[in-house]
Amino acid sequence: MTGSVALDVAIGLVFIYLLYSLLASLVAEIFATAITLRARNLKEAINRMINDESSSELSKFPRLMELINFFPKDFKGNLIERFYNHQEIKYLGRKSNLGPSAIQAANFAKVIMDNVKAQASVEGAGVSEVDKIKSGLQRLALPTTDPNHVPDTERILGVSTSAYILSVLEDCEVSVTNAEEQLLAFKSSLESWFDRTMEQTTEWYRQRMQKILFVIGFFIAWGFNVDTFSIVKKLSVDTNARAEIVDLASAYLENNSYDKYAILLPDTVRVNKDSTALKLSNNDSVLVARYNERLDSLMNLKRELMNDMESANSILGMGVFLPDSLPLDTLGRIQFPAHVVVDAANWAIGHYCSDSKYVQIDTTTEWRYIFGLLFNWFRFFGLVVTALALSLGAPFWFNLLHRLMNLRKGATDPSAK
Repeated sequence: MTGSVALDVAIGLVFIYLLYSLLASLVAEIFATAITLRARNLKEAINRMINDESSSELSKFPRLMELINFFPKDFKGNLIERFYNHQEIKYLGRKSNLGPSAIQAANFAKVIMDNVKAQASVEGAGVSEVDKIKSGLQRLALPTTDPNHVPDTERILGVSTSAYILSVLEDCEVSVTNAEEQLLAFKSSLESWFDRTMEQTTEWYRQRMQKILFVIGFFIAWGFNVDTFSIVKKLSVDTNARAEIVDLASAYLENNSYDKYAILLPDTVRVNKDSTALKLSNNDSVLVARYNERLDSLMNLKRELMNDMESANSILGMGVFLPDSLPLDTLGRIQFPAHVVVDAANWAIGHYCSDSKYVQIDTTTEWRYIFGLLFNWFRFFGLVVTALALSLGAPFWFNLLHRLMNLRKGATDPSAK
């Protein structure tokens, strides 16, 4: 022991957060895959890039809507459909009705250039590729009041977006004189625009995943009765439990490394030039050939995780379910196991026959007990605090646990500092 109760309590609490955030991350990944969250997030970003946002689409309460906006809209319309029906994009999804989860910048640039060239007028098309692209952008940038305005049924870019891309092309014409170099510079500018947007799209995805993790984390905290305040109280007064949980955390760190948690970091929807690498939001790269392999890695973590959670739960006496029956003492009082919350259990059981030796727990009583765990405000806020902690993700807690253990080693062995 270090002699510092606070440090050992912190280590135990962080270790519990780490274990349950792993479970929350696993459930969140399965959920995100089931609802194609990455593909929908990407489609939202592409739609904002090529479409003009009308005032009717803007919310009156943007902060509130952003807070409760868990899932991107399923955008439909001529512009986004034409983009996704291009051969460069169409077959990147697993199925015809499922869009791709990742698009390379080169794919985006080619789709824009091909679609714009198809809009070029016969008179202004010119000979070079740059002339055709410029002619198409000039047509698409015409305002709605112009008689030659391209109708919505034929458009592939919004008016404002077309004007912006036209200005990018004109900048390339000014900076470069050769037509071929102008085309390459324009293509590079489109790719850079896409890359910048995808960096922000990664942040959207991270924020959405954090909100999803909070909701999942709350149900996990509720389902396993992982109340932060109860855990701190238990570790503060129970010396044996505190020592055992610290030893368990130490053994866990010795058998695991940060690399295995890298797959839990929210990856962007953009694939690097190296198609086997997923670019992570923290600018690291994890070599994962396919997303399915990433999910398989998470499932392998789950098998190890359940054993560690069972060990931690047995030390702290955590659990949510009542036994099938509860014994009575000689005075007819119910004898509850250590993990049972007595006030919630008494409320769920209600009246019982004190002359019997046991109280039988049926399904209705079980569910009354589970919901009864939420009726205590102190315990409810303890579950909310746990959910907030789990939403930070396993990599965060793994790093913090590693630092706390190093601090503990320095406190017990000054030569290790």
